Amino acid sequence: MNGNNETENRQLFDAKRAKHVVGKLILIGLTYIDNKGHITKQKQIYGKIISIDKSKISIGLQGTHQGELFNLPPDIPTLKEAQLGDYHLRETGEIVTNPDLLVTYDINSSSE
Repeated sequence: MNGNNETENRQLFDAKRAKHVVGKLILIGLTYIDNKGHITKQKQIYGKIISIDKSKISIGLQGTHQGELFNLPPDIPTLKEAQLGDYHLRETGEIVTNPDLLVTYDINSSSE
């Protein structure tokens, strides 16, 4: 991680809100995009937020990814309150009922 990312992460970190989201169930949507702008893959994972600091949000994954850890940037404002209901994960067929939070990220491939 370069110095610019560390500075940006410190600016995104909200310690007051961080205390309130630890322990919450989060549903994460990841969209992978190639260097031509085409979607190559979409993935959904979920789990409990286990810790947050100025460098990352750590999630203990559940379901088919039980036991794995997944880290997100500490950009707490991107975490949105989820509406009540069942969320169907396309890739695994799992159903996540009433997650607390939602977040989505587009992951762009590098141009090689």
